[in-house]
Amino acid sequence: ADIEKNSEVIHAKLNQVYEKFPENPEVLKEIWNETIWCGIKTENFDEARKLLNDYYAMDSNNADVYHYFGLLEAELENYDKSNQYYEKVLKLATRKIRKSIAENNIGVNYIEQKNFKEAIKHCTKSLEYCPTALTYNNRGGIFAYEMKDYSTAIMDYNKAIELDAKYLDAYWNRASAYYNLKNYSAALKDYKKVLELDATKNQVLFQIGYCYSELKNYTAAVEAYTKYLYYFPEDKWAYNNRGWDCENIGDYATAIANYTQAILIDAGEA
Repeated sequence: ADIEKNSEVIHAKLNQVYEKFPENPEVLKEIWNETIWCGIKTENFDEARKLLNDYYAMDSNNADVYHYFGLLEAELENYDKSNQYYEKVLKLATRKIRKSIAENNIGVNYIEQKNFKEAIKHCTKSLEYCPTALTYNNRGGIFAYEMKDYSTAIMDYNKAIELDAKYLDAYWNRASAYYNLKNYSAALKDYKKVLELDATKNQVLFQIGYCYSELKNYTAAVEAYTKYLYYFPEDKWAYNNRGWDCENIGDYATAIANYTQAILIDAGEA
């Protein structure tokens, strides 16, 4: 799952596959694709480009070749060149899912270039070819984080979650959108879902605490911030906010202790 950490294991497994099926062209093609992908993800760009050039020399009309060239150039932040390769994929690919991925990747490149109008256009084209949770989440991110159109973003996050009920990023993003709309009940539900899907996402406990506080459930807020501070003991705002919640339930001594700890962490914070 983590290519950067497991690249040696992946290469060893690919070699085993090759030894078992040395004459199978489909297997050979997949090994080639995975090796190139590993090279790109581990930033071994020279090796990846060499393999891609060899791949191109063997089959210059293969959409996969241009797909990986596009990924490589995107990693190198050559976004215009990357998009040219993806446009080639759109001309050569026969499967809608391949065209959808190419359009999504063009959209992502435009996000990196801060051209959000073009990014939305290509994400929308991607969804017309083949609706995917990833592209709905990407387009929702543009509406939410770049255009501050949280209501439209939520509609996209809803679609992403309909397609993939365990899509953690979509729940997190939808929670943030609800949070920005001050719909703290809906935000709280999604933040809890994030933690349910991945118990290591302890940073979400801060948002859970804040939502409880806004909903005037100060005891639950204190509990959430206490759990959060176990993992992030130097966060001045968590102490500050927990102090506020303690104050609201009339526990002034504990509130003062929390405010004092926040000041010890950052005495310059007015």
